[in-house]
Amino acid sequence: MNKQILSILLVFSAAFAACWGDGSANPVKQTVKFYILPIENITSENSNSFQIVVFRSIYNFMRIIPSLEVPDDKLMNDLFFLSPMLERWDRIKPEHAPKEVLEADYILYGGYEIKQKDPEKVIIKIGVWSRADNKNIFQQSYETATDIDIFDSIDLILKNVIENVLKIDYSLARIDFDIKTGSEKYIIYINNQLIDAADKKNYRKSMSVLGGQSYNIRIVRPRDGRVVYDVTKIFGAKETFAVTYFATGSIIVDPVQYASRGDVFAYSIDGKPVYENEFISNMNALTNHNIRVTDQRTNLVYESPFNVLDGETIHVTPAEKWGGPFHLLVYAGGTGYGGLGLDFFPSRYLWVEAGSGVSLYDSDYDISPYIGLGYYFYGDMSTDMRFGAGLTGSYYMYMPPGAFSRDYSYSAGVFAVAEWRFISLKAGVSYDFLAASGQIFPVVSIGFKL
Repeated sequence: MNKQILSILLVFSAAFAACWGDGSANPVKQTVKFYILPIENITSENSNSFQIVVFRSIYNFMRIIPSLEVPDDKLMNDLFFLSPMLERWDRIKPEHAPKEVLEADYILYGGYEIKQKDPEKVIIKIGVWSRADNKNIFQQSYETATDIDIFDSIDLILKNVIENVLKIDYSLARIDFDIKTGSEKYIIYINNQLIDAADKKNYRKSMSVLGGQSYNIRIVRPRDGRVVYDVTKIFGAKETFAVTYFATGSIIVDPVQYASRGDVFAYSIDGKPVYENEFISNMNALTNHNIRVTDQRTNLVYESPFNVLDGETIHVTPAEKWGGPFHLLVYAGGTGYGGLGLDFFPSRYLWVEAGSGVSLYDSDYDISPYIGLGYYFYGDMSTDMRFGAGLTGSYYMYMPPGAFSRDYSYSAGVFAVAEWRFISLKAGVSYDFLAASGQIFPVVSIGFKL
């Protein structure tokens, strides 16, 4: 029995050593500092465009490889002076090395030279210095045309550096971004590295990544800092992965405000039926929408365009046509010769009124301020014909010269009103609480409600 157990342990030990013993299955296990310096222009030609193309292509690809720590490009530009020093490293004593060199595990540097011939070609020289070896462990020259073929050479540079320096199999995968932004702006991150700002209405971008590696893709909405997309994925060789995001919002369809009595409404948004108090999600934030409301007689009650922001929930509140909350009343008659009032409508049919009547005599006058409450039982301020009724109360003050008040009284009453467009006819009766006789008296006025 002991021999069998020993045999099993030996088998497992051998299998473990084969998988993990020398680390050959995945040579780069820990994050390494990999500096990428701008490519030096070593020709007499003023052609820094090649420097930008070569440097940005290499830098943008390698900075998102998860096993590498690549400092920001500002620091890389600041360390540009190291390039010629690294090229002649064998003639520099380590104690004279700048501290920035000793902080990096690897430093990629290089230069390019334009050859003046037809067709024009450029020679790109690339080197990689290793801190562990304290020497250049990779140096290679590439000759390429200055047209689109330069990107094939950049791909070859990446392949040679990744396979020979990092000991990682070089295979490419592709990410295709398709982001419908509307009026929003989004920020794209891969492995916590800023990639781009998607601020076009229809944003599309394709980029290559290293196969067999894990990439975290995030899309952030700066307006509120919300992460709207977050996926981590290991890409296979030659795999194409689509990252799609469409800006959408949600709406709630509120009941019709200021609705007429007994009306039943039909709602539609962009021609599709919806219902009162319905919650509708995934509304496209890229375009304007239109809400339309009709009554049971198919008359148009309300129509209005609207739009939503990404991630936003809004209330769409239709309102039936009405005359607004405030109306001025100028009238003749009432409790005096005439007067001025203001009607306030807290709802479609109910109103509160306040004002004052006035009567003028040879040398004195009287005023009668009033308040009231009315209700239309037929029509409202949005219709031509209206009928209503209400309650009113007034205070009468006689104002002779040189005295504030010699006589006063107060009354309360009821009234009915008939109105056509802006003409208002009001008739009622009031009760005078202080009159010695004739306590009940009629009140009639005609005026204009504006």
